[in-house]
Amino acid sequence: MVPKAITMFNKLLSIAALLLIGSTSATELGLQGKTRISRYATNTLVESRLATTKITVEFMNEMDCATIRGFTMQLPINGRVTNLVVETSNECKMTSDVKTVLDAQEEFHTQSSAGKPAALLQAWDATQYPVWVSLPPLGKTTIEITFEELLARANYEIPFQIPLSPGQPVDELTMEITVSEPDSGVTSFDIEPLAASRAVVEIAKQGQVSASARLELSNVLLEDDLPRLIRASYDYDPAVMPRGGIVIGSGACVSHLFNPSSLLDTPIPKNIVFVVDTSGSMSGQKLADAKAAFEGIIQTLEDDDYFTVHTFSSEGTEKSWGPSKATSFAKSDASAFVKKLDAEGGTNLNDAFLDAIERAKTIQAMAEEGDYQLVHIIMMLSDGQATQGVTNRVDIARAVRESNDDVNAKIFGLAFGSGADLPLLLGIAIQNQGRAIPIYEGYGDSAEQMENFYSAELRRVLLRDLTFNIASDVSVDSQTQTSFPVFADGSEVFVRAKPKSEEFFQGSLQIVANAISSSGPQEWIYETSIDDTDHPLVMPFKNRECVQSFAHSKIVELLNFREAYASLGDELNEYAGLISGGDVDTAAAVGRASGLASDIKAYAIDLALDAGLVWPGLTAMVTIENDACAAVFADGNKICSDGDGDGHDDSDDMDMEEDEGAAAHTAMPSGSGDTSYANVAADDTSKQQSSAPEASRDSFMPGGIPEAEEPREAQAPQSMGGIGPPGGSSVQGEAEDSGGYAMTGGNGVVMTASDRSFASRHVATNTLGITLLSFATAVLMWVMN
Repeated sequence: MVPKAITMFNKLLSIAALLLIGSTSATELGLQGKTRISRYATNTLVESRLATTKITVEFMNEMDCATIRGFTMQLPINGRVTNLVVETSNECKMTSDVKTVLDAQEEFHTQSSAGKPAALLQAWDATQYPVWVSLPPLGKTTIEITFEELLARANYEIPFQIPLSPGQPVDELTMEITVSEPDSGVTSFDIEPLAASRAVVEIAKQGQVSASARLELSNVLLEDDLPRLIRASYDYDPAVMPRGGIVIGSGACVSHLFNPSSLLDTPIPKNIVFVVDTSGSMSGQKLADAKAAFEGIIQTLEDDDYFTVHTFSSEGTEKSWGPSKATSFAKSDASAFVKKLDAEGGTNLNDAFLDAIERAKTIQAMAEEGDYQLVHIIMMLSDGQATQGVTNRVDIARAVRESNDDVNAKIFGLAFGSGADLPLLLGIAIQNQGRAIPIYEGYGDSAEQMENFYSAELRRVLLRDLTFNIASDVSVDSQTQTSFPVFADGSEVFVRAKPKSEEFFQGSLQIVANAISSSGPQEWIYETSIDDTDHPLVMPFKNRECVQSFAHSKIVELLNFREAYASLGDELNEYAGLISGGDVDTAAAVGRASGLASDIKAYAIDLALDAGLVWPGLTAMVTIENDACAAVFADGNKICSDGDGDGHDDSDDMDMEEDEGAAAHTAMPSGSGDTSYANVAADDTSKQQSSAPEASRDSFMPGGIPEAEEPREAQAPQSMGGIGPPGGSSVQGEAEDSGGYAMTGGNGVVMTASDRSFASRHVATNTLGITLLSFATAVLMWVMN
């Protein structure tokens, strides 16, 4: 293998040298007359909140031998791939199936090693999906990928993203978007502007219920600097929402969409304690980002809010300001306090939490004396593990929970960068009715991530302690999260439920929401009757979409809980009901200290397979050969690796491997079976530098066969809000500090995820990334040579 490695290295150097002097078009890369992407088209229809996007990629193989071509598709973090179809110019059409990662890789190897058409789609992380396509000789091969996303409102808009570009030269590129909302209407529609001067999106709005957009480009080069994802959004008037919300789905699954904001004019005043880590590791850009974020957040506080700012490092409190009502003078004075913060010392998380709870108690006592209502919130920002005072995670979490019993403050944790203790913050949030998310560093928008999270989740709280109860004549077998600490203006909530397998909701269906508003307890009731298994509800959707949406939400909850459990263990047993959703098997698995990780993962795999869901580290989608295609390609095709048409095929290199569970020898980058989500395994901080594969992060991977590897642990996405950088902008250049949760694509696209479960970020291609993308051909070609 050493001589072959030297040969590969020389090939890479040769192509790199060509690219580094600026040759990045298809012709300059020598792809003309070999293989190329002749057409890339996206067609998106948003109808009654369901966004369905079809991506059509047309490959031309002008060689007299079969080869493999690939690219990395970037999807929104909540996008779910629902279909993959391959069609060749000689009338072979193949559909696909979802299998475990290893089984899918083996199926692809079986087809592609014989030179037959095939396609394999996996997931590296929450948004990056590498696609490999086996191209028969002398013809056109077209793949069609369909993904769906159930959209939700956040920050007064309904955002979504479109995979605009494959990150490679394309002969013809088109994008079409149609939004149709006959029930709620369309009050606004917007698409982010593109930096490329010739890329102008045509936008049209038809009446009050629909809007559309179109983009068409030819001879697209890497220099055109198109983003991988383009951001769009629309909105509606919440006043048209029925009081009890609406239900999407049919007998096999229901999704309840709840947004009573038009009925709630007055927010609940907050008693919020901002806790800022000023330990030595926060010095420099991190502290600058924290200052910018909290200055901005303080200025948005409502007049009736009360707030406190306190910092910590080696001591639980280093400096403090407040508490005070959010008057104009107080907000100005607190901002001046934040500007003067400096960083030094260790990290005393335990005392910082306990001191914050004591500060919340001060205002709580005052509110009780005055007989007025407040929602008590602690918002903690930290970039490190506990190094001072109490450092044991279990002891810290237990002390926080016990101290908070009298206050019942909702605790929100922001884990800033790779060194933050996200598992601990997740556990504390679960125990104290809050949320915990990562904040990504190094991309120029950390402050905006913090501000966006606050704006979407906490800025204007309309309800607290929101719970849902779903009842039907047919028992609810499993449901997603039904308890929410707060409900903020400009957002909405989805709750999903399923009956038992092979059963359908029939007869009555009732969903009751209860919460506390500024005027006291509130109740909303949604009722309907389902006459038969196919009876549509208010908004009928395919059962598949609802089941996939349910599985997606459920897997996220399961994996988040498992990560927190890895940190706190039995301390979380009593909270199993928060994620079991009525599912006895899940509750039992969570309640067992031994075998929890494997039990939860096995259940997550079952959910993904049953729903046909591609999930990082769990499942992949692969085409299945049918009789018609088998007849067309009965004799197979010779395979070429470098376009010379010699059909050379090192059978020894492609033999099935038996060791360590490898299903087939292929050229998948090392680690691609891992496909971790944004947050990483709690027991392996070495993985925090990137969730993308280590050996090769190339988006352009023709000439080889993906290598089957045992997947590492799957993780849940820790994203919670707007999608893409604020305003949809792209950040140019390389990130100086990738932080702990960066997801880096092979063409220099750096993907992160911001706050809520709709977040996914993109960074435009950089020079080095373009180089890596473009000469990745040699990596996989070498394997077959």
